[in-house]
Amino acid sequence: MSRKLVFVKGLRLGRLGSAYLRCDQLCAIVARSGLLDADDLGVTDRPERARDSLLVVNKSYLMENGAAALGQLRRNGNVVAIDPVDLKIAPGARIDADLLIASSRMQETFFREHFPSRPTVYVPHHADLRLPAPGEPPRQFGTGYFGALYNAPFMEDLVAAGLCTFHKADDPAETGWMQEVPRYACHYAARSWQGFDGFKPFTKGIIAARCGAVVVVDRNPEAIAALGADYPFYIDDPSLPGIHDALERVRSAFGSDPWDAARDAMTRLAASVSEAAVAESVIRLRRHAGG
Repeated sequence: MSRKLVFVKGLRLGRLGSAYLRCDQLCAIVARSGLLDADDLGVTDRPERARDSLLVVNKSYLMENGAAALGQLRRNGNVVAIDPVDLKIAPGARIDADLLIASSRMQETFFREHFPSRPTVYVPHHADLRLPAPGEPPRQFGTGYFGALYNAPFMEDLVAAGLCTFHKADDPAETGWMQEVPRYACHYAARSWQGFDGFKPFTKGIIAARCGAVVVVDRNPEAIAALGADYPFYIDDPSLPGIHDALERVRSAFGSDPWDAARDAMTRLAASVSEAAVAESVIRLRRHAGG
């Protein structure tokens, strides 16, 4: 049976960035890959109308309706895969879904360990398709931060020291920051972790890789999985002096052998989350559903 692939987002929360990227843009990536016909793809915020489809249920739908709603979706002959992104799921929680989608390597490990009876498919997060196409890397060094400003450690101190420029980038409707991205050879990717955070995809690193930049990032498991343990520009001391030192170190390394090694790691990351890699992973998910 060939099932239609339908991305399901919340009726009210479907405007969240995670819904836009993991529903609308994922659908667009698969469509332009040519791996599925347009008639076999769709996005909806009213999944109760779907029949005999593979429903990829986004975080936004789960936040609105809870896990209990998944059972109703399965009653219509659908196969249900959940894509919670960074939504927290407790070990051993009841999940009335057929497949689990991991958007990060640490989430993939967690799902395989705590929900071994359900197949887990890793579908990499991608960089926003509206970002400018990669061009020549900047000839002058500069460090930028792109994300929610409340998550940026020591923002005011780093601005005062002239070490980083900060750009608010947490609203999918605002795209002005995207035109600033190509100006920076380095992205500051440290973040202040929040109590509500689940497993976070390495989105700041993915954006930097898409644009040919390197990152300065804390040595967390997701970054290590993406860049390797020997990546040269990790932050090993998350204090303000430690971050100062890390940013000064990457600035002084601009154009050197460690810089080239970092660029090589970022190139490998970009390939692993390319449109082709993402589309192939979605097709792999569809095969698990018998489509």
